[in-house]
Amino acid sequence: MKKILIIIVLLLMLIIMIPKIKDKKRKNREKLKEIIDNAVRLDINKYDYNNEYHNFMMANDYKITNLPKYKKSLNYKFDKSIVLVSTIRNCRKNIKMSLNILNLIGTLFKNYSIVLYENNSNDKTNKYLNYEINNSNHITLESENYNIENYKRTIRLARGRNICLNIAKRLDPYYYCVFDFDGVNNNLTKKKITDAININKDWDVITANQNRKYYDIWALRSHNYLSDYGLKCNFDYWDSRPIIGASKLQRIIKENEIIEVDSAFGGFGIYKMNSLKNCFYYGYKNEREHCEHVHLHKQMKENDNANIYIVGSLINH
Repeated sequence: MKKILIIIVLLLMLIIMIPKIKDKKRKNREKLKEIIDNAVRLDINKYDYNNEYHNFMMANDYKITNLPKYKKSLNYKFDKSIVLVSTIRNCRKNIKMSLNILNLIGTLFKNYSIVLYENNSNDKTNKYLNYEINNSNHITLESENYNIENYKRTIRLARGRNICLNIAKRLDPYYYCVFDFDGVNNNLTKKKITDAININKDWDVITANQNRKYYDIWALRSHNYLSDYGLKCNFDYWDSRPIIGASKLQRIIKENEIIEVDSAFGGFGIYKMNSLKNCFYYGYKNEREHCEHVHLHKQMKENDNANIYIVGSLINH
């Protein structure tokens, strides 16, 4: 009899709790939708270029010291020129590997040069970069020191990337490659890059993927990408935290997937240079830090309806 009473009590409790659980789930869904809708609205806002960081990000005060020369490659696969660029800070331990990979990529093309921008390193990155470059005339290193306390990270990155882009525009290559120098590209190979360039798509930008879950949610904007939670990443995830963390927007991208996106990076991207005309990086929006890649890709889409892809087989780490 006791057991029957216990079962009856438990069933009654369950009957009482089910509507409450359903109501809680409904409220959570509504709250999630409200947060995402608000994040999307914020992301759609226009950029305000009338701010205190504008001239700094645009690097209007920067004088380019010298231009690298193109290095000719033997046994190249692509009869085109490429400029490979990287913005660097405190990456001393990755210098040799990153330079080796940059040169390895460069040899796939008929002509290539490398543009490096370094600022405010305190681990002797600048010294060791100069040592490794060793007067290679196809590599140029631009270096700055300023008070980094005055500028947030994405604002500083926008400046460095714009300096690199401005140099590349003067060299006028067919391809433009953006490369993170902090070790995330150590698994790139000639084959991966060759296969990515040769995908059966009319592409303007191809970007990297990772071995595990795709990590670069900061630069990602897409209606085609769905996370493991079924969420699109068509907003700045920073505006959805802490309700939606980065992990809820991540998923594994399979090697056979090619996903069209509005913006992506993942530490590595190759651009067709003609799609970058009148485009620049910008790391400030809604009065706070904003991913500088998102702005560049937004301009590319608006100017020429550029085709941007994450290539699943282009795994960099």
